[in-house]
Amino acid sequence: PQGATNDSPMMRFEQAMKSISAPSYSVWVTGAIHQSFSDVPLLTPGGTAKKLRILAVVRAYLVAFFDQTLKEHASPLMTPGKSNDFAEVTVDVFNGG
Repeated sequence: PQGATNDSPMMRFEQAMKSISAPSYSVWVTGAIHQSFSDVPLLTPGGTAKKLRILAVVRAYLVAFFDQTLKEHASPLMTPGKSNDFAEVTVDVFNGG
């Protein structure tokens, strides 16, 4: 999330996001890993409730992003800050998204 210091990977990420001229979003999901954004976690044993929760979060935010971006329907899920609907989510918005 925003607020990284020095020349950390997070600071470089923030600089890259700010350099994009179009509105851009960064959605942080606590407990998620790169593979969480696919069906792969569902193919491994254990932790089913957590996996299903993260899958629900990913689905909700994908729909919210596309609804807001393609259909121009504002979504409260895309509002910067901690989510009221999903405690594990924080959204950062760059360049007026």
